[in-house]
Amino acid sequence: MTPPKPKQVYDNPDAYWDFITSATDAVFEGQHFDRKEAGRPEADGTAHKAKLRNVRDQIEECVSAFANATGGLLVLGVSSSGAVMGLKHLNEEQLNALLKVERLVHHNCQVRLHDIVNAQGAPDRVAMFLVSASDGAICETLQTPPKAWIRQGLQNVPLSDAARDRLKRDRRVVDFERTPCTRFDAREIDAGVLQEFKDSYLSAASYEWTDEELLYQVGAISREGEPEAWTNAGTLFFSANPQRVLPQANIRLLRFEAPIADRDERPPPTYDKSFGGSVTKQIRDFRTFMAESAFFKTFQRRNPNGGFTDEPEYPAIAIDEAIVNAVAHRDYAIKLPILCEKYADAFLVRSPGVLRQDYPIPQHFTLDELKLDHLPRNAKLIDWLKQIVDARGAVYVRALREGTRQMRDHMAALGLPAPEYLIGEARTEVILRNNLSRREAPATGAATPVATTEFSNLYPLQDMVDGLTGAEFDQKRRALVDAFATKLRGAGWFVDRMQFGGLIAHRQGMPIRGPEAVGRIVRIYPAFSFQIRRYFDRAYLVVDYTAQMQTVLNAAKAAARFGPEKLMGL
Repeated sequence: MTPPKPKQVYDNPDAYWDFITSATDAVFEGQHFDRKEAGRPEADGTAHKAKLRNVRDQIEECVSAFANATGGLLVLGVSSSGAVMGLKHLNEEQLNALLKVERLVHHNCQVRLHDIVNAQGAPDRVAMFLVSASDGAICETLQTPPKAWIRQGLQNVPLSDAARDRLKRDRRVVDFERTPCTRFDAREIDAGVLQEFKDSYLSAASYEWTDEELLYQVGAISREGEPEAWTNAGTLFFSANPQRVLPQANIRLLRFEAPIADRDERPPPTYDKSFGGSVTKQIRDFRTFMAESAFFKTFQRRNPNGGFTDEPEYPAIAIDEAIVNAVAHRDYAIKLPILCEKYADAFLVRSPGVLRQDYPIPQHFTLDELKLDHLPRNAKLIDWLKQIVDARGAVYVRALREGTRQMRDHMAALGLPAPEYLIGEARTEVILRNNLSRREAPATGAATPVATTEFSNLYPLQDMVDGLTGAEFDQKRRALVDAFATKLRGAGWFVDRMQFGGLIAHRQGMPIRGPEAVGRIVRIYPAFSFQIRRYFDRAYLVVDYTAQMQTVLNAAKAAARFGPEKLMGL
């Protein structure tokens, strides 16, 4: 049964009395509900002052915790076993002291008394404290230093200094994006990013702005003091090297040859690469790396209708959205990078900062179970990312719900489980799981064979030879090979060699994995030989398997490694 909302119980306690007096705390208490006794009466029926001081402390702790989270309801006068103990043993002064909540600031707590019959069958009352989430401030005690708590499930957890700072940023008590970061220096501007931004932002403007004035107007520069300073957001977006002052603002990619279940005892990484620069450069470089490397596997399946179909280890859009969301929504004040960890059976993206939503979310869920709303932590960064487009002409960020829905749908299209989310105290983890054990397993006899009409590597070409002389056939064959090469290049293939009657080509980014040291110099690619042959007055496309070895060193690196004299004539 779905629990009621705190205000529903506060407005109509009788309708939810069975819920309030549940036999165990496990049924009633949670993220939004708590209940406590108002002390036990002494033998003479009165309340001891020391016990009431403890009750008052518990009330303040609970109100602060609810206010600093997403709100809640505290019922005073009901025991952990659901027994109605009431408030009858308190005198008027004692009751008022408990109900006023005077030693807390920045709370919006409503209090009411509700008439009931207590466990002894006598008329009595309980007190109800309805707490709304605090807006723009932290609910804390008046003492020095102040104390504050936050609700996490069944517990009121004291706010540490780091948690307090995070809460201030989330509640906009401190605007991290607008906070001055470092002295402004025009030489630090990423000229390419600024030009892309100007092309979009000023497209409809009827006046000219200098670069410096534009950066000030959009909030990338602060003039609150002397001299001018980059804001944190401006540094991250428009500076060529934000890592100089914000070293945590980068992406680190790691690969481990172990299942994700063993990550606490995993071996050292077999790959380690960092992506720095402005936030748009990090995204672009990561996309380029994924497109040009063989970091993830690609499987080729025989298409029943002829030819082959590529099947990636993970959908490209799922990887891309996980990275872009981490860059756009992370908490940049936490001094940790975004970590991307590839395991044998999963890909994990760990982003500093807790996922923000208007409603409480569980610590573990999948996108099949929960739809996420767009609630940005870094509103300026996201607005700027929407102003410019990438090399494909698309904006860098989508609405969170749209992006996560595409992640889920593309994973499902490959038969993969929905993305998982793990929410920690100061981090958000997104886990994509693969099914390589199934896709790499050899076919068994019980498997249903795929119907096919190909019984050899000869594929007949219809109406190509009829009526053609030898010279005319050669001319048509040359034109067909040229068109075929153009088609392959457009589909992501690399044409290694063209000859009069055919060509050799391989798929880019799909080398045979070998030792890491070798892969930095040469890579071996599974390739195909495509030839057009004439047999007994019929034309055929002949397809054969082969392999191509390609160097991945550019000329400068090759010359530095081997010497230019060894490269002459190659």
